[in-house]
Amino acid sequence: MKVREVGRYYELPIVGLEVNSVQFTGLPRLIFNDAEKSYLDIHGPFVLTRYGQESQLKPRSKEAWSVWYDLFQVEVKSALADRVGNLFLVFINGWELRVEDGPYENWHYTKRNVHNVREALTMHGGVGCTSIF
Repeated sequence: MKVREVGRYYELPIVGLEVNSVQFTGLPRLIFNDAEKSYLDIHGPFVLTRYGQESQLKPRSKEAWSVWYDLFQVEVKSALADRVGNLFLVFINGWELRVEDGPYENWHYTKRNVHNVREALTMHGGVGCTSIF
């Protein structure tokens, strides 16, 4: 599995997918509707832009919980990560979610091959870089 480069960004392979479910295992996990059930873990603070207003939220906050459920069955229009650890998601409903680089790995994306469990795409953002495995 490879990540496509778009200019100075990496494109996460979730464009056109919908958030199929949300799990909470201490922190939120957005699970997408692809065959692999790829998922995005949000571990750090994020900025949500909706209805022309920006909100800074922490992933475990009460306000963030309603955001995760409001994204249920919403399609991803754009999903980019820059080389320094920032993540930029745009949804079909116009909402934008940005996870900025920080002192920790603030987001993790995982997509496992359903036919070969040893093959997976893993991306991490934070601490000044985006890592791809």
